[in-house]
Amino acid sequence: MTTDATMETSTTSPSGLDRWAAARDILLSAAAVGLVAGLLEAGIHVVRFRWFGQYTWTSGQIGWMAPLSYLAFLGSGAVPSAALAALRPRWPVVAWFVAVASASAAFALVRVGSAQRLHLVAMAAIAVGVGTQLGRRVYRAPVAWSSLARRTVLAGSLAVVALAAIGLGLPAWRERSGIAALPAADRDAPNVLLLVLDTVRGESLSLYGYSRPTTPRLSGFASRGVVFDRAISAAPWTLPSHATMFTGRQPWELGASFRSQLDGRYPTLAERFRERGYLTAGFVANTMYASEETGLQRGFLRYQDYRITVKQILLGSEFGQLVSSTRSKLAIRAADMATAPIINDWLLSWLPDARRSGRPFFAFLNFMDAHLPYRTPAPWEAKFRRDDPMVDRYDAAVGFLDDQVGRLLDELDRQGVLDNTIVVVTADHGEHLGDHKMDNHANSLYLQLLRVPLVVVFPKSVPAGRRVVEPAGLIDLPTTLLELAGATDPAVGGRSLRRFWTADSANPVQPPFIVSQVDQHPIRRSWYRNRDGPLWGALGEGHHLIENPDRSIELYDYLADPGEVTNLSADSTRRVWATRLRAVLDSARAGR
Repeated sequence: MTTDATMETSTTSPSGLDRWAAARDILLSAAAVGLVAGLLEAGIHVVRFRWFGQYTWTSGQIGWMAPLSYLAFLGSGAVPSAALAALRPRWPVVAWFVAVASASAAFALVRVGSAQRLHLVAMAAIAVGVGTQLGRRVYRAPVAWSSLARRTVLAGSLAVVALAAIGLGLPAWRERSGIAALPAADRDAPNVLLLVLDTVRGESLSLYGYSRPTTPRLSGFASRGVVFDRAISAAPWTLPSHATMFTGRQPWELGASFRSQLDGRYPTLAERFRERGYLTAGFVANTMYASEETGLQRGFLRYQDYRITVKQILLGSEFGQLVSSTRSKLAIRAADMATAPIINDWLLSWLPDARRSGRPFFAFLNFMDAHLPYRTPAPWEAKFRRDDPMVDRYDAAVGFLDDQVGRLLDELDRQGVLDNTIVVVTADHGEHLGDHKMDNHANSLYLQLLRVPLVVVFPKSVPAGRRVVEPAGLIDLPTTLLELAGATDPAVGGRSLRRFWTADSANPVQPPFIVSQVDQHPIRRSWYRNRDGPLWGALGEGHHLIENPDRSIELYDYLADPGEVTNLSADSTRRVWATRLRAVLDSARAGR
């Protein structure tokens, strides 16, 4: 913050100020510093994202949330400081408070502006310098500072009100304008509902034979359609997996990485449905790598990600996060993420207007309950308590999510929505739970991360009670959904999965080779397989090949060894599969 260039030195000593005026000036100072710092931080985020394409992991409402966050925390410190000023009017409490408040805000601003690349000592030195200089000016010219603070609070308040009005009103205006511009839709076009269970691995589902009853609701619903026993994701983490499901393109074609968003080279599923007159809506719990700033929102008329709650406002600034916790942004955001009941409510609140419009809809839901930190209601944790706390918490999260998805589908069935709705239930990737001496995801290409659930239900053209044992790639989902909806689009990659459930002995399906890939991980932990570079994988003919950053390979017989425990790369009898799968990888890379 800069002070008024005409700020004069007061002839009145700070100790001579009226005690109540000093208390008032502290409150004004807190508001002035908070508003300016919050607006500056919001501006930094906009510049970083819009000009440099950097993720900021902040809400689209950051313009007004960040100032309110600073106001809340600085205001909590201003109240006791104001009381001290009233009790000790001869002390320069206003100058002290401004020095501390501005130094604290400066530290947060430098930290977010440098993307935490500066050393802690350097950031602290800059912050102390800012606080000291501003505190000195307040001490020397308290009257001028009081006047400047009043003007700053007025201007800052007006700016925050304007940003709130724009931030809250613009999405609604864009949605109305987009709906008005939609072309006519086919009269009998079906609805499409895509449910993505973030971080739910196939082997932990009772739908696929897991010993614990984690998915009884999904198992019941799946009997109404086709179940794919070996659905394989193209990537072991959220953004490129979702991007592949939306475009039918491989991860390396899309620009969707740990540091860059989905680019605009290929159309998304939402764009294609929107061009056909569909209402499109996305309701997202994963605000790290599925939020609006990742590019996944392209084509959606409505896209809800961050919640607007008191907690989100308080955590809406770097300063608020520093004061609240030393944990990562992911852990902080997860404490107030949209749980499955909230995601369900978002869809069910939107649905009546969608149905009244007379148009078909494409709705995408991302549930994050099975993602770290695996938070679930206590009864669910008790239900799945055993000997391994991590596995127990994960299974409880999957069980809770299964129950909530079941409740949603029951309600949609009760409303008659499912009669003409294509429903797909899948996941973007799985999770390591100690297997291969790893946890989390985005750090390997083992099947614990790539094998996910996939259920397709549509009574009008998808047979009930069918199971597909052949491997199938999620890259084929976009073309499948468009085809089931009565449309084809050569710009959307992949092949229709319909070929699996229409195959018979006379026309058997040719199982595909499925390629997967993950970039070098930005957090280079020693046990991450992609610590030193990207990983590539190819799966087919009963074998799974993984190519490591040093070009060494691992080869697994996933039929006999589904946990991929025994590496067969040195087995001369398996050389033919290693050669064939490596050729598949070389062919895929040649097309990059």
